[in-house]
Amino acid sequence: MDDVIATERLLLPPLSADAIQSLIDGDKERLEALTGAWFPRPLAPPPLMADALPFFRDRLRDDPAIAPWWVRLIVRRDSGKAIGSAGFTGRPDVDGAVTLGYAVYPPFQNHGYATEAVRALTAWALRQPGVATIRATVPPSNAPSLRVVAKAGFHRAGETIVDDEGEVEVWEVKPATGTGTA
Repeated sequence: MDDVIATERLLLPPLSADAIQSLIDGDKERLEALTGAWFPRPLAPPPLMADALPFFRDRLRDDPAIAPWWVRLIVRRDSGKAIGSAGFTGRPDVDGAVTLGYAVYPPFQNHGYATEAVRALTAWALRQPGVATIRATVPPSNAPSLRVVAKAGFHRAGETIVDDEGEVEVWEVKPATGTGTA
């Protein structure tokens, strides 16, 4: 698939609406057939994703072309294991901003996979027309995630309140300089 982003260790394929439905249904066999990735047993959505699955599925059904700007699997190239998810909250908004999110299954945390995925998604997004800013919002108590965005070249741009998370730090990268804002 042309929309798969590849790094040295990872593949980041977009998830289809059918794959998300299989995840909702707990249909591991169908999910693996649709994605080509191996999922852990018992089958569970990537961290922080379970509640959003129906929304993701419905959005992809309404607009399948949004898939590259939506949720992607993080898959290890060497084993084919699905180790997490990452992606954007949609196409660039009217100001050219996209928001990035990511999560890795606990057994695969602290191996640099999230940083590698974020760097790859950031590089991909910076090559897309209309992108002026890539953002990530991180709770100040989430030290591992703060390290990920810092290592990926984002710079702290402020704070905001997010309904389901409370106060979060806003981190950004802009294509004009290739670096974030101070």
